[in-house]
Amino acid sequence: MQFADGFSSAGAPVIAGGSQENYTLLNNQTGTNITDLIFDSALYRSAFLSAEIERLGSSEFRQTIEIQLFWDGADWNLTTGNSSGSDILNDSIISTDQVVLHIDSSGQVSYDSGNLSGHTSSKLKLSIVRISA
Repeated sequence: MQFADGFSSAGAPVIAGGSQENYTLLNNQTGTNITDLIFDSALYRSAFLSAEIERLGSSEFRQTIEIQLFWDGADWNLTTGNSSGSDILNDSIISTDQVVLHIDSSGQVSYDSGNLSGHTSSKLKLSIVRISA
């Protein structure tokens, strides 16, 4: 099968997933694995995540953001796209409301979180489309 962008494949890609997944994030964390949020490169080559991150404490912060994950043959890569709301997801913790997401070569997603004043809860809600290998 030949695609307009020059990509070719023996068959059309198979798409799996699409249901909402919810994860609790803890306050003031570094390198904490998100249990059960793993992308196996033997099964998937890319994933598209529509995310909502919510942090509640002395103030309320909420962001929706598009995240793309892709396997380059050696490592998983994470990029972000369109977003709205609070600027929670970032490349580093600049303010206490922020979160940083990481993915390692095994596909395990982890996070860092700032020390939000009066923290009561933090949630990561995802709608994931996984593209199979």
